[in-house]
Amino acid sequence: MSKTPRPDAGALDIAHGLHQAGRLDEAVQAYGKAARQPATRLPALFGLGTLELQRGQAKTAVTHLQQAARLAPDHPGVQTNLGHARLQAGDAGAVDAFRRACELADKDPGNWFNLGYALQTTGRQFEAAEAYARATALAPDDPAAHNNLAGVMQELGRASAAAEHYGTALARLPDDPGIAFNLCLALEAAGQDAEARRHADALRVAAPDDPRPWYLLARLDRRDGDTDAARGNLEAALARQPDNDLGASIHREMALLLDGLGDYDAAFAAARRGNALKTETARRRGLDGRRWRQRLAGYRARLDADLLRRWAARPLPDDGPAPLFFVGFPRSGTTLVETLLAAHPALLTSGEHTPLDYVLQALELTTTDDVATVVAGLQSKRLDRLRGVFRWAADGLFGDLADGRRLVDKAPFSLAELGLINGLFPDTRVIVALRDPRDVCLSCLMQDFTLSDATACLLDVESAARLYADTMALWLHYRDALTVPTLAYRYEDLVADPAAVGERLFDFIGLDWQPDLLAQRGTGQAMHIGTPSRDAVARPISRRAVGRWHNYERHLAPALPVLAPLLAALGYDDN
Repeated sequence: MSKTPRPDAGALDIAHGLHQAGRLDEAVQAYGKAARQPATRLPALFGLGTLELQRGQAKTAVTHLQQAARLAPDHPGVQTNLGHARLQAGDAGAVDAFRRACELADKDPGNWFNLGYALQTTGRQFEAAEAYARATALAPDDPAAHNNLAGVMQELGRASAAAEHYGTALARLPDDPGIAFNLCLALEAAGQDAEARRHADALRVAAPDDPRPWYLLARLDRRDGDTDAARGNLEAALARQPDNDLGASIHREMALLLDGLGDYDAAFAAARRGNALKTETARRRGLDGRRWRQRLAGYRARLDADLLRRWAARPLPDDGPAPLFFVGFPRSGTTLVETLLAAHPALLTSGEHTPLDYVLQALELTTTDDVATVVAGLQSKRLDRLRGVFRWAADGLFGDLADGRRLVDKAPFSLAELGLINGLFPDTRVIVALRDPRDVCLSCLMQDFTLSDATACLLDVESAARLYADTMALWLHYRDALTVPTLAYRYEDLVADPAAVGERLFDFIGLDWQPDLLAQRGTGQAMHIGTPSRDAVARPISRRAVGRWHNYERHLAPALPVLAPLLAALGYDDN
């Protein structure tokens, strides 16, 4: 007669067997029984957590794996699965679990890949790049690590580095159309249009039913001035039934093409189709423009002159010169001035990758928090710590590019954060870009923004106008409340006399104006400039975009009453 197994070992063996056989409900019961036995408690909790993760019960999996981690804090596998469970549950603690796994098994490239992914999904991009770089160093032939590192580098504006890593990934997975498409985008962003075209042509031959290469070729055709080819490729892309995200981009590209041809009604109709698709995506992702507009209203109500003066009166850390801040509603022409600033050897511009994002993350805000109340409640010591977070993030984002230059943090939507900026850096200066509100709203409606609560407001005429009105009303409030020096310039003045506006800007910053900066603009740009801004910067400075809204006046009619008070307040009521 065979010896009867001990009850504790038998329960665990039975649980493993049921798990492997796919009898998951029964396995849960068996693991639970084994978890009540001291000898098998750890492996049973680990197995139970792993099973629940497999079933998509992320929160339950976190509970079991946390219990396992308390029993075995130095077990890398427990930390890894806890990280996956927390990631699936939307828990920011996933980063801590994966980081602990890296500490325990730092030669395992999978741990670094997992850490990179968790950091990337929480918007901590330069940290994600560092983790993915470790993964590629440990596993140089892993295409997934190179692909993900490339994606983060592209998000950080390092288009050439992104193209290099996409190329490495594609060499190892030559039949992957997704990697090939991303490589084309990176090459285009890096200004390597001929290489982008070569790869797009190859992808079109390899995957003729894929709409992506047709779309890419259309963008390149439009930039080359071949409007017939561009239109044909866009129509071919639409005929291949793209998903909502790509379809939205294709319609927006069609809108830009038709606008250039002077077919304004058709251009606006194409933009509206793209925005409708983007609206569906925003709704599916749970984005809500009302949250952003409530934040703006909260800032107006709570960040008043008295509070900003109290913040500014505190002794400041001796941590070097403050960064400069350059803000303005999106599509106000900030990129044009950024290229002038970046051409100066004493300045480094951020390319819209602001360290303020890391400061806001450090506040540990949730979607239910009243952000304005949290910010208004900051005390001096917390402000100094957050100032340190900004410095740390800036070093991570731009440290290898800085070379002693002063950072110009250029992020249009940071206009909303000017009160917080004033609190963090009472020793800074702020440049504000202004442009005719009607031209701004029109341009926003035709721009393919990355979706967020804020940009979800820019998908129809009336909501775009309301967001502009709320944002610029906040600027008018800040203009009277800020303690830091500010300089506002008008886009229309800039294109009429670039040297005069440039001289004003550099005098405000405290640097000598150099007339040859106009000829050199763009040459000092460390971070890439995405299209369509890249197209505009490549052309000579002109007034061609001034008053563009007149071509669409009929379509903008619902926005005009909303914008009317701002026209007078900003000096555009006579245009």
